[in-house]
Amino acid sequence: MPIEEKKEQTWLQRLRSAYETDRKTVVLVLLGVCGVVLLAISCLVGGNEAETAPTYDAQQYTQELEERVEAMVSAVRGAGACEVMITLENGVEYIYANEEKSNSDRTQSDSGDVSVRDDMQTSVVTVEAADGRQGLLVTEIQPTVRGVVVACEGASDPTVAALVREAVRTALNTTDRRVCVIPLS
Repeated sequence: MPIEEKKEQTWLQRLRSAYETDRKTVVLVLLGVCGVVLLAISCLVGGNEAETAPTYDAQQYTQELEERVEAMVSAVRGAGACEVMITLENGVEYIYANEEKSNSDRTQSDSGDVSVRDDMQTSVVTVEAADGRQGLLVTEIQPTVRGVVVACEGASDPTVAALVREAVRTALNTTDRRVCVIPLS
């Protein structure tokens, strides 16, 4: 019998004897090994699901917001047809994962003077994406609303105008000063 076959039999015999003496431990170890194998397979098959690229820009965000506000204002009783224009304070802000490395050197001279030098290096964490390496996106901060103009058919009625102003102010979390409601011509 070759040595390799003998080693296999020895290994199998050890596994059988361990299974016979302590079945729970062997089952737990085998489940653990299966779990690790499944994790490895899911990482290889699933790829990197981290968000690496910005989803949309400020113009797309503004257009989507205007459409949503238009639909909401149209639902207000007496508002009728409407048009909405929104201006933004800034664009969409993206926060990327950073890696920080710090180094502190402390030296003492013969006269007893102590000097400390601190170095801090910050770099953006990058991941492999379909179109090359990109920064790892942690969060996306939506722009602040600068102003809203709502032109609707029912705005000549003060009650309807107040309801529309309140709905827009609440939906966009902004102040009355930033919301203008005018009659649609």
